[in-house]
Amino acid sequence: PCQGRILRFNPELLRDPSGINADNYNAGWLYEFQPEAELLSVQGYVDYLHSAWDDAQRTIKGQMNEG
Repeated sequence: PCQGRILRFNPELLRDPSGINADNYNAGWLYEFQPEAELLSVQGYVDYLHSAWDDAQRTIKGQMNEG
C-alpha cells in the first residue's frame, strides 16, 4: 500500500479490460500514479524481504501450530 494520487487511467482498458492479460507490461497498464513518499528501490525491497523473512516464518509456524 502506498498513499498518492492517480494521475490518469488507461482509457483503452475501460473499453476492453482484456488488455491487462494480453499485454500487461505495455498496452495493459492500469494507471499512472504519483506516490506521496519515495518508494523502495529494487535492492531496498530485496533487503527488506531478507530482513523480514525470519519474522514471517515464525509467524507462519506459530499460526500453524495453534490449531
